[in-house]
Amino acid sequence: MRAVNSGLAQSLETLLAERPPARAGAVEELFGLSSYASRVDHLLASFDTTLDGTSTARPVQIQEKMRAAFVRGECVRLLFD
Repeated sequence: MRAVNSGLAQSLETLLAERPPARAGAVEELFGLSSYASRVDHLLASFDTTLDGTSTARPVQIQEKMRAAFVRGECVRLLFD
């Protein structure tokens, strides 16, 4: 069987022996503190404020904007991996 599928067997051995690419930089860029802080800044800037600095947002608006900023496919996936 190995002789018949020698190309496949060699490909599998090569694949299993290789180390996965380093992803620490990409993970940090997408999910790290600076990315999180940027989303928080963008979220806070998206709310209208009055002259005295108070927000005019209603609770429903706040919830919708929070969901849009943080409940994204790539973030939710981390909960299940």
